[in-house]
Amino acid sequence: MYKISELYDLDHTLAKDYLAKFEYPWQALSGIKDLILELGKNLGEDYVEVKERGKEGRDT
Repeated sequence: MYKISELYDLDHTLAKDYLAKFEYPWQALSGIKDLILELGKNLGEDYVEVKERGKEGRDT
């Protein structure tokens, strides 16, 4: 089983403090939604939101 420290360099993520609390990635899943919403409040002005793409091309 891979540990977070083996998969990611936490020095290059805004989620460092959060992920450092866990040993394995799946342990972080239960709170990841709240983390993303919180981090989203502090994104810089250069952030561009990606809109969901339509379903074009599907089942055609």
